[in-house]
Amino acid sequence: MAMSGCKKLAAAFAAVVIFGACSLGWATIALAADSDSEPLSEISREEKAARIFTYLTGVTQGESSQRIQNYLNVSELVDELEHAAADLYGEDDLRMVPWLYLAAMDHYRLAGVLASGDSRVRFQALRKMAVENGGKRLYAVGSVIVAPWAATGSDWSVRQLQKNFMREATRKFTDIAEIYESAGNLEAQAMARIYRADLQLLQNQGTPFANYREAQALLRQAGVPEDRIEAFFGRPQLIPANRFYPSLEAAIENQEAELAARLPPHHPARQAPYFAWDESVPAVRAPQPIDSLTAARESYKAVDLRFRLSAEGDVRAVNVVAAPDSGQERIRSLVRESAYKLHFRPALIGGRGQAQSGMHMRFHLPDGID
Repeated sequence: MAMSGCKKLAAAFAAVVIFGACSLGWATIALAADSDSEPLSEISREEKAARIFTYLTGVTQGESSQRIQNYLNVSELVDELEHAAADLYGEDDLRMVPWLYLAAMDHYRLAGVLASGDSRVRFQALRKMAVENGGKRLYAVGSVIVAPWAATGSDWSVRQLQKNFMREATRKFTDIAEIYESAGNLEAQAMARIYRADLQLLQNQGTPFANYREAQALLRQAGVPEDRIEAFFGRPQLIPANRFYPSLEAAIENQEAELAARLPPHHPARQAPYFAWDESVPAVRAPQPIDSLTAARESYKAVDLRFRLSAEGDVRAVNVVAAPDSGQERIRSLVRESAYKLHFRPALIGGRGQAQSGMHMRFHLPDGID
């Protein structure tokens, strides 16, 4: 590959981090991608890199329909590149972790698109998944939808497909935990279990709190100080997390970076500001790193909320405290409805979730909603 191609590929992988991946191993993957052994033969690696970069820049820009289309284009490429990485490294290699996390978040966001209240968005997603590669994406998750390009499918079948995507996302974290277990990294194994438990909690399936307790035990075995474990689990956390952190200390730094953006600062009942991805999927967090959100705030409308959390992390009793003057009623209604779909890992004391009242959060919606 020419040097310009390498630079484009590196830029594409850097852009993929915006999509939600962690930074672990990207340099290694980018270098290895230049190897003749990498099985990307349908189009050149340079063209793929350019396409990824182009689509990612549009994931959070433009009209709602185009945002979703750009995302679906990225999703297709992510699926291809995950399999290419597995062929290159082997499924149990540590260098697979960033790809598995990227795939997990891809499944999570696809589930969010399929849960959209906009039937046009659901149809757009189903149609694209049906026509690409002979519907491989649908069949890979055990879909019961045979011809979604002809109709949006029954509500039941769409819900099943959504659940299947969430299960696939959860399995990716199981794979990550097993890779770290084989490598003897107890702390990273514990972190993968926490992320897996977060998705279980979000789906209201499995035994997430038992898994949190097991992860805490692994952290202690890894020598992580008890006060740091308590610091991490002692405060509510919006889930899923925006990136994968293989160490507890890095995850705590992320928590504190998010909380630093609270208004007013240091208010104990205030959570980190939330940025919705799109009007059609407002309960899915925008796929951007935290450090870029401050600059993006001018293109969002802010709504202040007050609510409480159940012991399971469900949002309850949402009240709109403040909203923009323009389009106020519609925005209030959309944000309030969306807030009920958000999920938190509640503060854990003694391994059990704690209900909490008096919670505050600033909810940001993309401009263009009237």
